[in-house]
Amino acid sequence: ADRPITRMGGNEADTFLSIHRLQLESSGVPRHYWISLYTKLVNEIYDAGDYFTMQYDTDASSWKVVVSAPSGMTCEDTNSIFLIDHAWTFQLKHARKQLLAIPGLLDRMSKLMGCIPPEETIEYEEEEEEFEELSPSEAAASGSHNEDLVEKVLETMWKFVQSYRISHLPLDEQDTIWYVMDEFGSRVQHSDQPSFKFTLFLDSTKGIAYTLMWPLVQVDCEDEATRDYVMGAGDKDLRSTRLLPWFYRDVTALLTNKPLPPRTMDDLDSEGRCDEIIGVEDEGVDDIGTVSCTGPWTVYTDMELLKSFMTLAEFSFTDDMDSADIVWIAGHFRNFSELKSCPHRYVNQFPFESVLTCKDLLARVCQDGSGYNCAACSI
Repeated sequence: ADRPITRMGGNEADTFLSIHRLQLESSGVPRHYWISLYTKLVNEIYDAGDYFTMQYDTDASSWKVVVSAPSGMTCEDTNSIFLIDHAWTFQLKHARKQLLAIPGLLDRMSKLMGCIPPEETIEYEEEEEEFEELSPSEAAASGSHNEDLVEKVLETMWKFVQSYRISHLPLDEQDTIWYVMDEFGSRVQHSDQPSFKFTLFLDSTKGIAYTLMWPLVQVDCEDEATRDYVMGAGDKDLRSTRLLPWFYRDVTALLTNKPLPPRTMDDLDSEGRCDEIIGVEDEGVDDIGTVSCTGPWTVYTDMELLKSFMTLAEFSFTDDMDSADIVWIAGHFRNFSELKSCPHRYVNQFPFESVLTCKDLLARVCQDGSGYNCAACSI
């Protein structure tokens, strides 16, 4: 059914646009959808059911989404943008506990991911318990009879989950946020020539994340709605590799026959890395002698968790790195040459450790060390 669309204007609409303009532009949301998007967000309008239907193919044992609007859908229609809710949002370290403790979650995820037939229902022993009130042992006990199903969901979910990070948080508090779209969004299938675009949208005014969906081409009634699971991956080999969770292929040839092109430190600099400063006279590692075990020690850190939980009397914190006995930071420590004049200072890093801690450099080290022959590796 057609729904009224308010016009942009007024303090609330202007505030919404000023907050989200950059996000809308960077996500490629066409401007003529912004009015409708604002209206649907404010009024929590989930109207995809008016334009689409989900169909289950018993022969293929899979779902698909087709256009059900009699007149189809065009890119020019200002109302052709839709909100998709997220059925489950979590941090990976809490996934198992939530599946066991939140009533209905395991049942919903199992059906959404095809781990159990749609008509089957999971029984919960402690539905009256609130998730926050359950200790880890209580949570495990309440769902012990569903452990096998939890394992199946945790194994299958990688075909359904997507992720984002909250970049404005302190570095030590950042964590990947994983989410599963609702049944409608999760059942839209992949195509290399998709008919719809999906993108994450964070509504900062509500603190809620949605997925937005809009047509890329004109679609007719009964046409299947599809999306690109690896949007942005243009290289053929990269696309097929990233699509492995859904479409298996043997990628051994990609690992053995395509060495990385040679790169210099200038190349790394151009990618935003900063050189570590090591004195030219430094050869080998100096003997640091005996470390005092009595303290006290002053600590410089950029990690709030360390400040909160390091309560031993032998340690105190300082905001001046130059006066600290211990430098314990989440970011990269660059200037190792200055430690020559500060033999009392200890740092939680060592020179050039980035070749192990940065994923692309570690991959290069592994390939260089193996002569690009990864056929024997288990990946």
